[in-house]
Formats: sequence, C-alpha cells, structure tokens
Amino acid sequence: MIGLKGGETKGFTIKYPKTHEPKELAGKDVEYVVTIKEVQAPSLPKIDEDFAKSLGVADGDLKKMNEEIKQSLEQEVERRIKANLKQQVFTSLVESHTFDLPKALVGAEINRLGQTTYQNLQKQGMDPKDIKLEPAMFEENAKIACKLRIILGSIVDTHTLQATPDQIKAKVEEFSSIMMIQRKQLNGFMRMRRGSMSQDHWPLKTTWLAGLPINVKKIQKK
Repeated sequence: MIGLKGGETKGFTIKYPKTHEPKELAGKDVEYVVTIKEVQAPSLPKIDEDFAKSLGVADGDLKKMNEEIKQSLEQEVERRIKANLKQQVFTSLVESHTFDLPKALVGAEINRLGQTTYQNLQKQGMDPKDIKLEPAMFEENAKIACKLRIILGSIVDTHTLQATPDQIKAKVEEFSSIMMIQRKQLNGFMRMRRGSMSQDHWPLKTTWLAGLPINVKKIQKK
C-alpha cells in the first residue's frame, strides 16, 4: 500500500496458514482489491494553553495536563495487565469444563457476532453488497462466549456473589477515565443503573469476577 495515492486501486493476494481462523479461509489464497480513498499526513499541534483545554483541562494548565496524561497512561498499563489476567482466567475456565450448549443460545450469539461484524465493516467503508458473512465463521467464538457466560453465571449463583454499588461505581469511573466521559454524564449513568448487577452490567461483572480470590471448582453436569 506504500506509495499509493488517493483514488488509486491495487490488488494483492494473501495466503492464509492452515491454522487460520475462521477455518473457511485456512490454507487458502485470498485475493483482495483495495481502493485508496484519501491519504493524510499527521500534523503535530502546538503544545500550549489551547491544546490543554482541547484535552479537557479547563484552565489550560500544562502541568495539570501532563499529570493527567501520566495518570491516564498508568491506568492504561494497569488495565491491560488486568485484561490479560482476565483472559487467562476465562480461557482456563472454558478449557476445563465440558458440557452441551443450548443450540438456541449459540444461534443467538452467532447472529449477534455477525451483526456486529457487518456493522463494523460498513463503518470501515465496505459496500454492503460486498459483505458476505457465513454463520460458520462465528460459530467457534459463539460457543466459547456462551460457555463462558454459563460458567460465570454458575459461579455467581453457587457462591452468591454480588458486587456492591461502590464497586460498580469504581469500575464505571475507571471506564469513564479511559473513554474521557464527563463526570456529569457519569453521574447520570449511575443514577440510571443503581441496584444489583443485572445483564446490563455484564462487562463490569466479568471484569470484577475475574479478580476474585476464590477457589472455583468444576461445574457439575446436571
């Protein structure tokens, strides 16, 4: 793609390894045709009061801006470490349990993954007519997601686990700092979400659950 200009088109072929996921592409040569819509170059801003204000520092104080950037980077490092740990825990749970999954549940998850992928491809500029997604492409990931939900749900029920409002608020505040959500918006969210952790809090629930120091036994098949 290097050297191409806006409006130019280039075709190329990618050979996928035999272990590639989804399996439909494994071991195959796939031809792609890419059209460059626009080429842009980065423009470094002037680090001044106006720049600080554009990042949310109301008074434009550069020292305060640097402190907030440092804090944000530290939070991002911590978030990635926790995310990696959470993934290891969840992978271990999925691999250590074997049980049949409800077909309807897996089917619903396949549809959800397919719709999400379709929407993402559209946002990236793909023509809807060129998007061809087969349910089989999402089946494996759908089974893993459904299996994990059932396992975590069983753990929550077995140990009567419940996150406190303060724990939920702390996690939402963590997300808000990463996503640059204003405190006013955050307070509005918390007013709407008071109470126990429902299905709406699934991302918070999984993050919180992964960090619990509990000894989880295998789920008994019933």
